[in-house]
Amino acid sequence: PVIIATENLSRGEVIEAHHLRLIMKPKHFVRAQYLQNQELLIGSRSKRNIRSGYLVALNQICMVCKGDNVTIFAIIRGLKIKTSGLALEDGTLGEQVKVKNAKSGKVLNARVDGVESVQVII
Repeated sequence: PVIIATENLSRGEVIEAHHLRLIMKPKHFVRAQYLQNQELLIGSRSKRNIRSGYLVALNQICMVCKGDNVTIFAIIRGLKIKTSGLALEDGTLGEQVKVKNAKSGKVLNARVDGVESVQVII
């Protein structure tokens, strides 16, 4: 299963549910990193133009885009703390990005775990 665009998406456009469709493709036709869950892509933005009928690859979107307000989840010995911050880099699921904590002003390295959401393990 792969996700394709149902219509042309312009660079910077926010991806919504009606823009996506799940289809089956033979594995040897798929070379890019992709997601199989449409819900994870909803709310992310396209980094480049994506044509209708084509695969939506992870390198074509940003779940956390530079300048976005993000939710930072810090995990300390099983305790999960939530705060807000500002993304200083673009990133997609699993990538490390720099974020600035809104309260302390500290710059942190965090891993993208969803749309406008990052995680720091302390």
